[in-house]
Amino acid sequence: MIAAQPKPADFDQRTPILAVGVDNGHGLLKVALDADSRQMKVRCPSKFKELRQDLLDYPTSKYGSTFYYRDGDAKELIGREFKTGEVAYTTDPYGHTKLSDNAEYKIEYALHSILGALGTLPYRQVWNLYLVASIHNSKLFGKRLTEVLEGTHVVNFNGKASPQSIIKLHVGLVPPEGAGSYVYCRHQNLIDPTKIAIALDFGTGTIIPTVFAPGGSIEYREVLSVGGCVDLLDAIARDRELQIYEGGKLGDIELIRQGIENRSFLYGNSGISVRETYQHELMPWLKDRFSLALKAVSPWRKLAGSFVVWGGGAQLPGVAAAVEKYGFTAVADGSWANALGLQRLAQSRLERSK
Repeated sequence: MIAAQPKPADFDQRTPILAVGVDNGHGLLKVALDADSRQMKVRCPSKFKELRQDLLDYPTSKYGSTFYYRDGDAKELIGREFKTGEVAYTTDPYGHTKLSDNAEYKIEYALHSILGALGTLPYRQVWNLYLVASIHNSKLFGKRLTEVLEGTHVVNFNGKASPQSIIKLHVGLVPPEGAGSYVYCRHQNLIDPTKIAIALDFGTGTIIPTVFAPGGSIEYREVLSVGGCVDLLDAIARDRELQIYEGGKLGDIELIRQGIENRSFLYGNSGISVRETYQHELMPWLKDRFSLALKAVSPWRKLAGSFVVWGGGAQLPGVAAAVEKYGFTAVADGSWANALGLQRLAQSRLERSK
């Protein structure tokens, strides 16, 4: 779904217009603002918690913030306050809302995600943002996502008494998920744009095999019936030692994810290592999903010139070596590939409009 190119009147001309790529994933939001040496990147867990009373102290984090929606085009949010990302998680580890709880939340909480990300950055009185934001089915949901995001939003970050910010959002394009990753991989010379490319997206909630025709149009795309990285995290959460530590409850997948990402494999500050459980669960999880994905794209395997795996799962320890045996390259910055590619698309469209 393609929206109209921005016009000068759409933005406050006293404030620079920033081209922004938004990858609102089930597990993590990735936002890339501006380009080159000016680029800012924000990554936040896709978690939210509405505040019902004022706080005496507002915690801050690089991975989430609090915003009070004072006024703007999202009328249903006026007068409401939300914690997002890590701030929402630490406030209520078991009682927050996760984007993965409901398929509708990808749209319903899209604006919350972006506002929460902006709250982690140095204060600006005005943000003029030209967005390219992906969604799993852009033909069905692109218009709805645009309606939720677009407009002017007046908020206070990290406390109602804080200076207000005016955020002007213009949605230039809503491509399908993976379009940004293709652009990123093309610029990293991981994909030959003159040939068919096969990409396997190992995300938090989904596994999506995609076939790109020469030039980048999508020839085939399927969301597999199996879950993504969250299934691996769930399996690790059933570890006996973790359940004993948690008093019979399953382990906290957010703490498990953090331990895997920082390569310590430690479960918070408990001293418990999940390394052995991870090594035990990884290959069965990967084998099932990789086999299903290969079967889905089998008609194109003999025709393709590029084979890549992207998404957060591409960065899991042990995955790159495993998929390399089948001729696939795991994108080193796989979790960021889509957002960075979307930012390139936004930058290109914005420059053409000038």
